[in-house]
Amino acid sequence: MSRQTTTLASRRLKSAREQVADLRREEEEREQAERWLERERWGERLERRECAAVCGDVVGGFEKVCEGWRERLLAQDDGIGVAM
Repeated sequence: MSRQTTTLASRRLKSAREQVADLRREEEEREQAERWLERERWGERLERRECAAVCGDVVGGFEKVCEGWRERLLAQDDGIGVAM
């Protein structure tokens, strides 16, 4: 009976140690992420809506490309209609 108790206690101790190690690892990762956010000044960048401006630039560029395609397609369509 005492051998079973010892084995069970050993298993539980090992499990508890693994959980503590996991918690420490998660805490360190959280601290690293916080340091990165502070170093890159993401709080300020979000306040200035910098991300929205960058996304707006990307979408604006995409719209220009699409408008160019549209103009070329319309020009081709006009060329086909004239030739007929």
